[in-house]
Amino acid sequence: MSNTNQLTLPYLEIKEVVNRKYLRDNFKQSGRASYYIEFSKIKVRDGFNKRVVYEDIPELSESIFIHGLKEPLTLDVLSTGEAYIEMGHRRHMAMQMLVDKKREGWTGETMVEFFSNKNEVTELERMVNQYTSNNTKKKLKPFEAALVAYE
Repeated sequence: MSNTNQLTLPYLEIKEVVNRKYLRDNFKQSGRASYYIEFSKIKVRDGFNKRVVYEDIPELSESIFIHGLKEPLTLDVLSTGEAYIEMGHRRHMAMQMLVDKKREGWTGETMVEFFSNKNEVTELERMVNQYTSNNTKKKLKPFEAALVAYE
């Protein structure tokens, strides 16, 4: 019996990718390695984030619960062990909702992936990052973008 209903794709199907050893041997690694931190150790810096309107947080929370965190947070880690969010305030709020609702696997001790910010980043660069990173994701409202520009 012939299979006339075979799936065909309009692009090349990728069936296998290389392992980490191959990547390390053949490519230069970036300085952007990810790490893990307990959720309860992540702090929000008062006055830094200019987002005021938080939309779709329950949907984002559910997506993180089902699919995991698609993109790590970017944190400023201090020598005191404190870690403050530079990028990822909406994701943090969505994860806090999972912890508050006691969703399976979500507690203050849940390990969350993050990128550590560069050592030499300035406050101006942090503000610019806040604006530009939100332009490609969930855009800031015009008055929020104005607050970033004002800062």
